Amino acid sequence: MKHSIGWGLAALVVAAAGLGLWWKQRTSADAPAGTAAPVATIRSELPRVQDVAETLSAVGEVGAGQATGLSFARAGQITELSLVVGDRFAKGAVLAALAPDPAVKQAYQAAVDAVGLARRERDRQQELLAAHLATRSQADAAGKALLDAQGALKALDEQGGGRGTSRLVAPFDGVVTAVSPLQGDRVQAGAAVLQVGRADVLRVLIGIEPSDRARVHAGTRVSVWPVAGPAVESRPIELAVAQVQDAVDPKTQLVNVVALLPRAVAARVAPGMKVRARLQVGSMSAVAVPRDAVLADEKGDYVFQVAGGKAHRVAVTKTLDNGSLTAIAGLRDMTLPVVTQGNYELEDGMAVKDAAK
Repeated sequence: MKHSIGWGLAALVVAAAGLGLWWKQRTSADAPAGTAAPVATIRSELPRVQDVAETLSAVGEVGAGQATGLSFARAGQITELSLVVGDRFAKGAVLAALAPDPAVKQAYQAAVDAVGLARRERDRQQELLAAHLATRSQADAAGKALLDAQGALKALDEQGGGRGTSRLVAPFDGVVTAVSPLQGDRVQAGAAVLQVGRADVLRVLIGIEPSDRARVHAGTRVSVWPVAGPAVESRPIELAVAQVQDAVDPKTQLVNVVALLPRAVAARVAPGMKVRARLQVGSMSAVAVPRDAVLADEKGDYVFQVAGGKAHRVAVTKTLDNGSLTAIAGLRDMTLPVVTQGNYELEDGMAVKDAAK
């Protein structure tokens, strides 16, 4: 009887132990996967020593190149002028029309009559001289009067008195930058009617701080991007500085730097368009990483380097930032890759996996 009870208890203990092991295995299998340590997906690259361009960031405006004033050679009244600032025109296009001044036209007709009268008087004096009825001095005086009348007629003709409507013809492909008179206004001879600039060669005026003027010179490389429009950060317009102006612009209190836009790229922009500019004013050789690889908090600048599948925070100091690359100091191990993407969510010691591997 006692042996039966003993064997029964032993069997019960074995069954209970087996049930416990089964329950542990089942609960382990059903445990959520989130209890495992997180692994962040990143991209990384090895740091290297390279030349880092030192740049100045600025803003500018596209303007027409080689501005020229157009005018009429004679006085008159503007009868046709439909252009406004910003209008483009082709070489040979009629830009404005001018009718002669009524007073000049009247004076011209009077001068025509005076020339006819002086010519008839000269001819009469010549006939009288031949008949010995007039003196040589009288004939010479009549000839002089004719020359004077012809000179007055020529002067009035140059003022447009003897002509119809005059037309102002475009000497080149261009764009209107300023309009002085309005249609119907009277203008003097030589007074500017339009200010125009060449459309085949535009220019960019870039404002820089006066303290930076000594760092920029003719030939300095400059990259520009239109402020408005689609993202073109990967396709800048590469130019070279043509001129650094000596005076400070009274409106902006900046010094203007001029870069010319050749015909090949002028079609991508228009006069009046605002642009962002980056001028390369020097370079330095340093350990450089992509700009987004360097983070900062209250403790200072830092990067993450990957060792043994984990990210480790490394304190660094930024020495130069040109918008795309950042030169840093303080990186001791150049054999460990630096995290360039996905670093914002990292913590020191976090497991990582490089998406490119």
